Amino acid sequence: MAIAFARMRDFRIASGAVAVAPWTTFVACAGLAVADVVISAATPGYDFVGQTSSQLMSAGEPYSTVARVTLGLYSVLLAPFAMVLWRQFRGRLIARTVAVTGIWTHIVTALVAAVSLNDSDDIVIGGLSANTLHDQAAMLMYVAAAFVLAAASPVQRSRGAARTPWTYEKPVRLLTWAALTLVLVSGTLFAFEVSTQLDGVMERVTASAFMVWMTAFAMIRRPSLGDQAASQGPGGPNGC
Repeated sequence: MAIAFARMRDFRIASGAVAVAPWTTFVACAGLAVADVVISAATPGYDFVGQTSSQLMSAGEPYSTVARVTLGLYSVLLAPFAMVLWRQFRGRLIARTVAVTGIWTHIVTALVAAVSLNDSDDIVIGGLSANTLHDQAAMLMYVAAAFVLAAASPVQRSRGAARTPWTYEKPVRLLTWAALTLVLVSGTLFAFEVSTQLDGVMERVTASAFMVWMTAFAMIRRPSLGDQAASQGPGGPNGC
């Protein structure tokens, strides 16, 4: 009885997270994008094309706190989306492991980047300054995004086979491949500083591609209640 109750509770918690994921993901991504545009426009002398969003979070910037809080909220609101990925890739161990590890890495590093003050020489941990920690965390955010998209991109519907929760329709596959391409190309150009005068654009293209994909994926590929029940095994959420 205790086991059945625990499984039912876990199922309800997971189902609730899946149900709200499309909306929390949308709010996270749209909120971060809108805040970036507004703060960029409101910051005197800021160059949206050449300067990164991290520079809006620098010590001394007028809206640094607002920018950092927005990034922190973005990371927290993405937690339900991680549950969607976990449910979506059941039966595909490697894809599930890479995708879920990637999204949690993205979430945690976004939070670290928000907490660590950009352009600050204050030592935070292990001899690392807040600025170094922020920069490394921000870079890991984009690397993690690429891993999530790479894990998702090969998934496709098998011809003649029964449809499973991890199969995609063609539009979703095309969106995934397009997002992966943009993240790899713009992310690489940004990471290797190929054209520093376009750093702001390269960073924002990379981030936007991933955020659009997450929002669309959460909206389109949310598992149905039947899928959720099936993921609990033959016994469902009440099974022993």
